[in-house]
Parts: sequence; structure tokens; C-alpha cells
Amino acid sequence: VVSGRREALDALLAELAPEGVAATRLQVSHAFHSPLMEPMLADFRAAIAGLPMRAPTIDIISNLTGRRAGAEIATPDYWVRHVRAAVMFAPGVATLAEAGIDTFIEAGPHPVLLGLGAACVDGGRPLRWLPSMRRGRDEWATLLDSVARLHVAGATIDWQAFDAPWPRAHASLP
Repeated sequence: VVSGRREALDALLAELAPEGVAATRLQVSHAFHSPLMEPMLADFRAAIAGLPMRAPTIDIISNLTGRRAGAEIATPDYWVRHVRAAVMFAPGVATLAEAGIDTFIEAGPHPVLLGLGAACVDGGRPLRWLPSMRRGRDEWATLLDSVARLHVAGATIDWQAFDAPWPRAHASLP
């Protein structure tokens, strides 16, 4: 993942295109993870300095290193570096695949990272790439399709919790 001024990115992509390097542009509001974020870093550090932070209690893969994060993730310095530094997306996906993760779910309105993630690992074993939503498609249909795929793959779904907010009607099936 690279980020920066549009003109610099266009020049980079033009240089890489003859080598067969393809790119997908992400639609974002700011050039995060680039020098263009420098002007806001001091204010950002001040804004988060008083927030309570603690080391993770579950494994988190750091976008700064592509490896498991430790106590460093619970510091303002980490998050300031995160805003400015390059994203280590491919190494992060590789770390997850190496750890035996076989299902990737993108939580967001448009699953552009699923395709990018799939391109980061070889096809040595089957992996599932599931969206939570898809732009222009019914949200529930997309979510239910992914949950159904998880269920069919053997994942345990807590169906009682999944639809607890809604009343149920039991129907006899043939």
C-alpha cells in the first residue's frame, strides 16, 4: 500500500505498469500513511495522549509491522506512527495465513481489501474471503450470505444471539 500526492502516485503507477504491476485505488478522505499527514501529527498526539490504552488481550496484527502487536500498541507513539507510516498489509495477511487463519471477513461498506488480501497469499490451501456488506447490495442479504458460508464451512454460529433483537416465528417444514 502506498499513499501520497496524486501526481506522485500517477507517476509511480506509470513507471510500474510496463512491469505488469497493477494497482487498485482506494477511495479515502485523506492521504493517510504518507508525508501529507505530517501537519496534523502533533495535534493528533495531543488529542490521544489522555486516552486510556492497554495492551491487547487478543492477537492483533499490526499494520506497522505486519506482525503480532504487543504492548507498544497501547501508546500514543504507536498511533502517531500508524497515521504516518506505510501500511504493511501484505505482510499482515501473510502473518495471518501462516498462523493458520483460513477465513477473512472485511467489516466495512465495500470489501475492496478482500481482493487485495487474496492477492497477497499463494493458493496453497483454500481460504475464505467474506464481506460484511457490499455497496449497492442489500446489507442483510450480504451479511446472511457470509454467515451461511461460515456455517457451511463448519463455523459455530450462535444463532440465538445472532437474531436475538427480532421476534421469531416457528414454521413447520416438510
